[in-house]
Amino acid sequence: MVDDSDDDDVIDDGPIEASFEDAFKNELEAVHGDLGVAVPAGRGRGGGGGGGGSPSAGSLSTPADRGRRHGAPAATESVVELSLPEHGPTAGPSVVSERMPDARSVSVGVWVGVGGRDEDPAVSGASHFLEHLLFKGTDRRTARAIAEMVDATGGEMNAFTSKEYTAYYARVPAGDQELATALLADVIGEPALRAADVETERQVILEELHLQADDPDDVVFELLYEALFPGHPLGREVLGSEDSVATIARHDLVEFHDHWYRAPNLVVAAAGAVDHHALVEQVGEAFASRTDGMAPVRAGPSEELVEARRITRPTEAAHVAWGWRGLRRDDRRRHALALGIHVLGGGLSSRLFQTVREEKGLAYNVFASPAGYEDAGVVSVYAGTAPERADELQRVVADQVARWPPMGSQPRRWTSPATGLRGQFCWAWKTPGAGCPGWAPARAS
Repeated sequence: MVDDSDDDDVIDDGPIEASFEDAFKNELEAVHGDLGVAVPAGRGRGGGGGGGGSPSAGSLSTPADRGRRHGAPAATESVVELSLPEHGPTAGPSVVSERMPDARSVSVGVWVGVGGRDEDPAVSGASHFLEHLLFKGTDRRTARAIAEMVDATGGEMNAFTSKEYTAYYARVPAGDQELATALLADVIGEPALRAADVETERQVILEELHLQADDPDDVVFELLYEALFPGHPLGREVLGSEDSVATIARHDLVEFHDHWYRAPNLVVAAAGAVDHHALVEQVGEAFASRTDGMAPVRAGPSEELVEARRITRPTEAAHVAWGWRGLRRDDRRRHALALGIHVLGGGLSSRLFQTVREEKGLAYNVFASPAGYEDAGVVSVYAGTAPERADELQRVVADQVARWPPMGSQPRRWTSPATGLRGQFCWAWKTPGAGCPGWAPARAS
């Protein structure tokens, strides 16, 4: 079942050219309050940017506990800092970090502002293909050498691709920040992109597509997005199709990397035992050649929707996903929406879990979740049940959604869900490994 919201202002058919750095700053301000404006190096609140040869024009700093309730203990040593390139956003990546006073590790990540929706249909899956390929080695280091260097620290290095960005990150013990940054800069800035490696990873990705096609959970959400965004890049699978993956040529990937893997499409984020000034200096040097890029120009989806998609297979369960157009990722109402979705299907006490599982015994797993993009959003519900009970499941879910939000407008009735959602955020941001990806601009999902 696919439906549309009555919200007219979430649809924008015009092209959008967004600053990746502005998206990061907006996310910082959403969490920590107004960061102010960039100021000359050495004069920023809480420290400022690097001096001398630093690529930073200045730093924006704020205590990570800003906005805490009156009387709550202050985490005075936890500081968020944002450093901007000296000669404008195309001169190099912006750097954002959160120093966590008790952390014994550091996570460093590089976000590239290009994803599945930014690809030409002929090279659909190129972002994900590059995510695989960049770990196959550089001009200076083999894939094995990179793996051994990370393993020697006891750390990890990985990546993921979304519809609007691709992220590469490393988590290492405190004191190994320089190594993590150097490895990330090497694989992102100087990948070998060897023809033999392209063919190897092509087969790996085709196998990944086969595995996904065998997983009903993945298939049902693929169908849902195709129905919510018919004919639009947001409706395409991030991995691409078998046809596109099979035909992407090495020169396609080389051109894609050279065009998009440049500032202002690069943002470096770090959390944990971070030395912000050292990170800014190293990033400026390491990415000096990855400049003068541009952000993707994106066109929003139309209001067209497809009511339902269905695939029949001999499986033990019927997997059902419902979806509605939601809010774009920078909509000021997104936090209120997240709270409402949490009440609907975000936890063990949610209305869907209590009704569908606890009262009716219709499903083992049921949940609701939001997703926000530059010019659109999605609210989805998922559940799986025995095929003969699928119609009953749909009636029960539809009834609960029709009653949503279920507690009226009385503020006191939202107190418990709000504190529960806040607790989830606290747990999610407790470790450097979570805090670093947390600065991603599409952090709604």
